[in-house]
Amino acid sequence: SPAESSTKSESLADSKFSTEPVVVPASEQPIPEPDTEPENSKDQAFDDLYNTGKELWAKYQDTSDDYDWEILAFEVEECPTTRIEGKYQYHLREVVDRFKDWIEYNGYSSKTPSRKTLADLIRVYKENRDAEIIPTPSGYETMRADKGKVQEIPEERPKTNME
Repeated sequence: SPAESSTKSESLADSKFSTEPVVVPASEQPIPEPDTEPENSKDQAFDDLYNTGKELWAKYQDTSDDYDWEILAFEVEECPTTRIEGKYQYHLREVVDRFKDWIEYNGYSSKTPSRKTLADLIRVYKENRDAEIIPTPSGYETMRADKGKVQEIPEERPKTNME
């Protein structure tokens, strides 16, 4: 009957929105995740690039050199995209391409980044590991903030009735 079905739907609605707390047995409760960076964090991506570059440098280039971020940036900038000469360049290109894909995937570049752009990102990151990477708009080049001339832009003030 219609009266019965409306009573059933009301009781279903009441049960859906019950204010009773739901108790989940401890064995079924999810284990809270530790407070860590996401798996593909900026720090991890840069550290992986640096550490892999350092291993390749030691294995194929020069074990006596003190490998650092500047060597990494230079090697990334000079890394060939087509003509490979030797195992070092082959493996380095693989690592750099993976890093480039990560940069693109995470939106740190508005277009496919060049080797120079990647090297610049590495240099900026090295200068300040907490620096926020801001994508460069297409058609623009980057430069250090402490270079170039600073011009003060005059402030436009709204006219008042007093003038």
